[in-house]
Amino acid sequence: GENCAGAATHMLSYTWGYSLQSITDALSTYCARSGLDPQRTYVWMCVFCINQFRVRESRAAGHDVSFEDFSSEFSNRVQNIGHVLSLMEPWQAPKNLSRAWCVYELFMAMDEPGCKLDLLMPSSCESSFATAFNDRAEDSGMWESISKVCLEKADASVDSDKEHIVRLVQQGVGIEALNFRVRSKLRSWFVDIAHNHALSRLRSGTLDEAAQTCTDVARLFIMLDRYDMAIDIFPKKKNKN
Repeated sequence: GENCAGAATHMLSYTWGYSLQSITDALSTYCARSGLDPQRTYVWMCVFCINQFRVRESRAAGHDVSFEDFSSEFSNRVQNIGHVLSLMEPWQAPKNLSRAWCVYELFMAMDEPGCKLDLLMPSSCESSFATAFNDRAEDSGMWESISKVCLEKADASVDSDKEHIVRLVQQGVGIEALNFRVRSKLRSWFVDIAHNHALSRLRSGTLDEAAQTCTDVARLFIMLDRYDMAIDIFPKKKNKN
């Protein structure tokens, strides 16, 4: 019924290294934060929609599914669904950024006109990020995952797939342009997480905690060249009439 299945509203980009618990947690957190009804939010996942047993049987028989077929399958999904969710876990070094297909899916989502791309992670990862941020917000090591994103260093189960992906990107925007766009998206994502964390502290933390968090977040914004947000993070004193 409608509570179980429907036309896909979102496409999930992820790696098979993620646990089912992480996936469901991240999607539930995303729905709650976005004001979406989980029973009316239909997520397309390749593990459920592409028969992997047939793919393995074909490869075992010496008939690999061509890169063009896989690429066409995912490209059509990105175009038709129009909203990609990229699961990032752990936040220090997301596994999906080490997989060529996942980086390529990020690129397709950013390159497709009208397609929306959201990054998400499980609630436990958000808590871990908040704790680490409180402890070492100015530590540049926290942001190494951004600078290390590189399609050429990513892996693929089938070597020829990666070769095809790299060739396609080189013929299009270019490797460095793709890496830059993915890094920029990640940087904006980290900024949003830090900003939401600061707002949460302002609402529920002590005055000292809120002040310290705002200061840490402002320093982060300055480090990432977001001076406007560094100024806006501090509550404004209301003028008395």
